[in-house]
Amino acid sequence: MVVGYEDTSVKVYDMETLQAETTYKVHKMRMKLMLKKLQRSHSGQVCALRCHPQNVYQFASAAWDNTLRIWDVRCKVGCVMTFEGVNVCSDSIDLNRNHCIAGSWQPTGALTVWDLVARRKLTDVTIQNRRPDVDGEYIYACRFWRSADYNRKGKYAIIGGSGTGCVEVVNLHNRYIACSYPSEGAILAVTSHGERIAYGGTSSVFTIVTFRDPKHEKYDKFEQERSRRTIPDEQRSAEDWKVLAGSSEYDTGYWDT
Repeated sequence: MVVGYEDTSVKVYDMETLQAETTYKVHKMRMKLMLKKLQRSHSGQVCALRCHPQNVYQFASAAWDNTLRIWDVRCKVGCVMTFEGVNVCSDSIDLNRNHCIAGSWQPTGALTVWDLVARRKLTDVTIQNRRPDVDGEYIYACRFWRSADYNRKGKYAIIGGSGTGCVEVVNLHNRYIACSYPSEGAILAVTSHGERIAYGGTSSVFTIVTFRDPKHEKYDKFEQERSRRTIPDEQRSAEDWKVLAGSSEYDTGYWDT
């Protein structure tokens, strides 16, 4: 289990001993003397943290220092990647395969996609079909749509905040809103499982809805089984590599170093 704290620290806990195995934190005075590009820990309160669903070693965090950081629990000295200019103020980051999405509290260009292999911003998702009367995005909650049947490759994201007055399912490829669900007040949390999406916020209502894109077809059984595998590279057999060599997964790969 990984926990982020108000004092800027990030701790990795052993769930059997209930003790912190690793603590990532740098003293404030020492942090001030370090060049920004050399800093490998947060300097502000940690406000979002997410473990990778496929890579057991990797997790991401964001803090009020306008940074998004990628960590590997095998690296004890600090984060392995830092992305700057991400104004995350709530639980609005998520990981899937080789990508990380982040929702910032800003009026436009709030949803961004980051490439964990190239170690750079992939795109700012500028919505093409949002209604004109929306007064900014201001994202508080952001998740990939978790559906092994329809969204294994991370085509869709679910976002909510204080500007749009609704939860939106966004197609990250064409930047269109596939579906939206109105809500009173700001959206503070979203999650999904299969065709179900749940969300809540400042209004005294917890909502569960169903989403399915009629244009989608289910992944075949072989693709689903392969997507659930989380075997590290060093544990793969020769037969595993033969299977991967003929698949798109081998070309893109899971980043796990």
